[in-house]
Amino acid sequence: YHRLGRIDEAVRQYDLAIQQRDAALQASVSREQVESAVKLAAGYKSNILYQDGLAQARRGNTSLAATRFQGAVDAAPSSPSGLQALEELRRLGVS
Repeated sequence: YHRLGRIDEAVRQYDLAIQQRDAALQASVSREQVESAVKLAAGYKSNILYQDGLAQARRGNTSLAATRFQGAVDAAPSSPSGLQALEELRRLGVS
């Protein structure tokens, strides 16, 4: 999705994966496996939002860049992309 420029659709797909946590826990999937998958999806979501934030900032679209960076922080605040997005928000004077 990211390479096709369909960031919003990619984010929706990651959100759907994260929302399936409860269904997976009711199935025969272990809590460790579920939480690992959720963490992975959140990290990917954060990364894709951070990368698009950078692209938007390069295009001069600082409002959308800030929105993407905030989304990256919200998705996975302690991930590398979440921390980098927080720094970008500070640089933009948003946080």
